[in-house]
Amino acid sequence: FVAGDAAAKDPAESASRRLAHLMRQVDLQADAWREVKGGAGRTVERWPDASMREFNSDVVNASAQLNAALRFPNQDNLQQGSRLHAGARNAYSRFR
Repeated sequence: FVAGDAAAKDPAESASRRLAHLMRQVDLQADAWREVKGGAGRTVERWPDASMREFNSDVVNASAQLNAALRFPNQDNLQQGSRLHAGARNAYSRFR
């Protein structure tokens, strides 16, 4: 989605809603919050694997940043979201 591209906005918002739905289904944001709240020494029992925690963190952060790009379209928001998305895809590729 680029500022001024109205045709791209609807599919991007639809994809954002779908991602938010999937994240709620697996309680991803709650898991990420427990990890942050507990600090580095705390283990999240649902996702004890470091690679999974990295993937989850990247998904939560990419989602937030790309939503920011939808609300406040600018190159910085989009670049940060794209970088985090690439990190999540890279982390995911290690599970396959």
